Amino acid sequence: MGFSHSNHSLTNLNNLSTLTLNLLDEIISVFSLNCISPWTYDPDDENNLGLLPASRFVNVSRQIGLTFTPSESRSINNELKLKGIEFIDVDTFVQLLDNKIRLDSDIKSKVPEFTSVEDFLGPKLDECYTILDWQKNGKLPSSDLKHMLSCFDEGQFDSSKLNTLFKSAGLTNKRIISKDDFRAMFLPISDTSFFSVRLFDEHKPS
Repeated sequence: MGFSHSNHSLTNLNNLSTLTLNLLDEIISVFSLNCISPWTYDPDDENNLGLLPASRFVNVSRQIGLTFTPSESRSINNELKLKGIEFIDVDTFVQLLDNKIRLDSDIKSKVPEFTSVEDFLGPKLDECYTILDWQKNGKLPSSDLKHMLSCFDEGQFDSSKLNTLFKSAGLTNKRIISKDDFRAMFLPISDTSFFSVRLFDEHKPS
């Protein structure tokens, strides 16, 4: 079955999510308004009529209501460059949007109250800190933390690694670590860029 709108044709609609299908008319309209047209193109783009510059994918997607964090935007643009994609046709545009819609839905269904990596991992790090702080006074000796980290490498631990954790958290080398320090040391530096890489995964129908 094919779908046509504003002189653009789509194929492989059977594997699109229900939400994407419901938004399809709007998606095609937005693509049509933003792609290189015969009325506005630069002579250098003569061979790219009807295509969307890949560098504009995120901004154009926002016109449909999708949201991207700064780290997601960077991740997507880097992935497009890595794959050598300079222009996107309507089929690719719809597929990438469908992957993004599925990804967002998947995250919301698995973590209903998810708002950020810190909100999700923070409480788990607090639980870990509570276990390590066996004296329950909110003062974890760095020696205890070194002992815990050495468990992941057969009892060996390079002290420079702990210094790296302090540095990444914006802390000086400390003998006593508070719960807030512990959070800052082990939360990821970037929020959700690892989600964005999945945007380019080929969808496998269940």
